[in-house]
This record gives sequence, structure tokens and C-alpha cells, in this order.
Amino acid sequence: MVINPVETDMEISLKLSRNSGAAQHFELDVDLHIPGTGITAIYGASGSGKTTLLRCIAGLETQAQGRVRIAADTYQDSHIFVPAHQRKIGYVFQEPSLFPHLSAEQNLQYAQRRTRTPLAEKQLQELLEVLAISPLLSHRPDQLSGGEKQRFAIARAVLSNPDILLLDEPLSALDTDRKREILSYIESLQQFLAIPMLYVSHAELEVARLAEQVIIMDKGHVKTVGAVNTIFRQPLSDLSGDCTALLQGQVESVEQDYHLAKVKVDSSDIWVASHNLSPGATVRLCVCARDVSISRIQETQSSILNKIASEISQIQTGDEPGTCLLTLACGEQRLFAKITRKSLDTLGLATGQKVWAQVKSVGIVQ
Repeated sequence: MVINPVETDMEISLKLSRNSGAAQHFELDVDLHIPGTGITAIYGASGSGKTTLLRCIAGLETQAQGRVRIAADTYQDSHIFVPAHQRKIGYVFQEPSLFPHLSAEQNLQYAQRRTRTPLAEKQLQELLEVLAISPLLSHRPDQLSGGEKQRFAIARAVLSNPDILLLDEPLSALDTDRKREILSYIESLQQFLAIPMLYVSHAELEVARLAEQVIIMDKGHVKTVGAVNTIFRQPLSDLSGDCTALLQGQVESVEQDYHLAKVKVDSSDIWVASHNLSPGATVRLCVCARDVSISRIQETQSSILNKIASEISQIQTGDEPGTCLLTLACGEQRLFAKITRKSLDTLGLATGQKVWAQVKSVGIVQ
């Protein structure tokens, strides 16, 4: 581990009121206790106050009133305001903002020189290995891809040896492939670091993949706080706007010829794209309701690989005319299916009924 664990939670109680022109008034009013380990996602629509909250924690919003405590350090209260550069906080912005006249390595050295407690050489090498950037140290920023720049920006933030890492939509400027790449590095980083991370996003699949706790914000206020598993069990929650279910499983085997991995979820086997998965790995699977179809019998002549024995526990009106949303119990876990009311009536579906949920492999995201 690079950094010692933060043994106590974080206390964030902040208020900020401002006008942004054209009679646009914004008010931030939050009162939170955040765990001292793991990734906490801050989720919400644009303008909900996610970035403003991060900026207040970092000390970049000097007009904010309230209290910011991280572990034993109080950065702000009624008598104290520690300026941003004196807070032990690492910040990763949407844009990497590396110094263009310096090499990638020199950008990292700049961060090292600015901290009072630099990482040991062994820790530095481990960090470079986790983010897979050692071969790129001699490159200048204009020679790096967007994903590579962001990996260096993350490394630069970690090299400040912070007590907490703030990530403000670090994937927003990247294409789909680079997003998937960076997500895997953030997952590895979470295991490598022993400090909490606050991750701002408006993408539910990012939240489902990374977070342990979720803070849902709306118009500057905290609307919901909860464990990610709990929130994704609620079919019409703010976070599962597309009714995404979150399943926990373990990789049982990998078929290299087909680039598929078999994941055991309770008593069901689910096939997913193998990527870099290996047997024994614990994974989260995100399944959108629109990618789930229902059959009364177990189909054997079908291209759909995943057929999950389920029981209908709830039927709700869908968010579009002529649709309905089914909540399916799959052992101890939950799955959602969005189907037409015509299909519901044709199949004669009702609560308590045993059915088979069919999910395409491509509809599952690790």
C-alpha cells in the first residue's frame, strides 16, 4: 500500500450561495459523513453541484461556509480556513492539464518536489506499474493519447501523497475504449491505495462498476446516500434511470477461443466478454433492463447464451407508454426487465411466477 489508511470518516458540512448571471442562483447545502476507505461516487445531473462540492472540499471555493474534516485534519470551520495548496488532497480534473513544456516524467517530478512527504522510490515504481506508464515517461504531453494523459494526471495527484483523492469526471473527455481502459486502472489504483476516493460522475455504469457508496445530488442538495448495492436494488431510483441491475459474481472459467468468461452469480452462470478476467476474480456485472427478455420456458435453440432462472417479484408501469418493468429475484440478487404490456399479457405474466431471464452477453458490462 502506498498510503496509510484514513482511520476515521470525513465530515463535510458546507453551504455556498452565489449568482452566476442572468438571475441564475445556485445554492449548495450539504451535510455528509463519508467513509474513510474505498470509492464514494457523487452522482447527479449537470448542475446538481457535484463539481462545486469537490471544489469546496479542496478549498478552491473560498466563499463556502461550514466544516471540512478529513481524518484528524480540520481544513475548515468557523475559525479556520486552510488554503487549497496546504490541504493534503489530490485532485484529478476533467482535463489532464499536464505542463506542455515538460516531459511526462518531469510533470511527475514537479508534483514530488511540492510535497513535504514524497513517496519512497519503491512506492513510486509500484505506482508507475499499476498505471502502466513507465514506458511513457520520456514522452511529452502532445505525444500521449487522452487516456495516457489522464493516467499521468492521476499519478501526479497521487504523488502529492494525499489523505484523499478527488476525481472530477475524469473520463468525460475520453472515447468509449479509453473510458474502459481508465476504469480498469482506477480499479487497480483503488486496491493499491489505502485512502478514500471521491469520484464525480453522471454515468451510472461508471458508478456501478467502481463505487462502494453513492451520494446522489440534486440542485445543490444531497438527495440520497447509500451503499451501491442497495441503490441498484431499487428499480426506479435516481441512479437506475435506465433500470440497471448490479450483480456480484465470481469468474469460474475463461474460454480464450471465444473471448468469454463464465461468471457464477448465485446458482446461475453468466457469460461475459473476457477482457482481462481470470478465474477466481470477483466482478460486478451491470445489466440494463432493456437488454433482458423473458421466456416462460428455458430456450435451447437460441443465440442468447445467458438464461437465468428467476421469479417475478414485482410488476410496475414503465417510463414509456405501453411498457412495464419487471423486478426479478435471482437467488439473493435482483434483475430488471423492461418489456411491452402486450408481451406481459401474451405470456400471462404475474408476480410469483417462475420465468427465465435472457440476457445477451454484449448487454453485460464489467
